[in-house]
Amino acid sequence: MPDLRERVEEDRGIIKKIQSVIPGYAGYRRREDLRAADNLLRIQMAERLGRARTEVEKCRKTLVDNMATQQLDSLGQLINRFKSVEGQLRHAEGGYSGISPTIRIEEPELNQLYEYDLSLVNHILSIEQGVLPLRNAVTSGSAQQIKAEIETLRSRIDELENTFKARIRRITGTEVV
Repeated sequence: MPDLRERVEEDRGIIKKIQSVIPGYAGYRRREDLRAADNLLRIQMAERLGRARTEVEKCRKTLVDNMATQQLDSLGQLINRFKSVEGQLRHAEGGYSGISPTIRIEEPELNQLYEYDLSLVNHILSIEQGVLPLRNAVTSGSAQQIKAEIETLRSRIDELENTFKARIRRITGTEVV
């Protein structure tokens, strides 16, 4: 995955390029570009999580088709967790900073947030990798294995959500160190 910060800088239109050389405006422009990159990243993460959820929904359909209803409730709850975290990622407040705001989040802090984002991406990769074992368990019909794979995915989604919430606390300054 390319660095979205670089991608946003490359995609600047002519007006933004002019703004980036105006004294006092350049820092504002850079922060806005980082925010745009942050928004793009969150949308991509939400979409990947949504694709993983779709695969889990296919597993649920397979269980229904096979009349294996023992784990349907747990799988439904897992799908709801996917939807909840996906919505949090997609619809999180992107923030705004004027030229002279009261509270400033400077570039080093924004870059720290990008480190949280890297952790979020790794969690999503882990979730994606956890879907195949669930699918294999569903195909084999092993109720015990299905239950174990559901728990693994639920745990990974919880880790993703906890990291995302820590990121939010960092942004809002409510993080306890």
